[in-house]
Amino acid sequence: PPASFKGKNLFGNNDSVIFHQAASFISDADISPSKLREELKRYNIACQNDEWKYIFNHLRQREELYNLKEDPGEKNNLAKIRPEILSEMRKKIEEFEKENPPLKND
Repeated sequence: PPASFKGKNLFGNNDSVIFHQAASFISDADISPSKLREELKRYNIACQNDEWKYIFNHLRQREELYNLKEDPGEKNNLAKIRPEILSEMRKKIEEFEKENPPLKND
């Protein structure tokens, strides 16, 4: 792909982790440092593999962790019960966000 293409090759991902990002959409005319800070607060990110899904809500600083095999409806948040998995998934999000900063305006 061209160097300007942003993204992550999911087919070459050795640990089969998929990332999801969601943020409010703002137009270029609305971009200012204070507006970007407010938009970032609404930003959510998740990563998942075959067994686990981790969601981080920037606004609430809330973490969610679900075992997709035992709880496919994501009803039972295991964030406080499985700190070792939570920490592992959090690191994956941190690494992803370093390479793919939210709301980066090129």
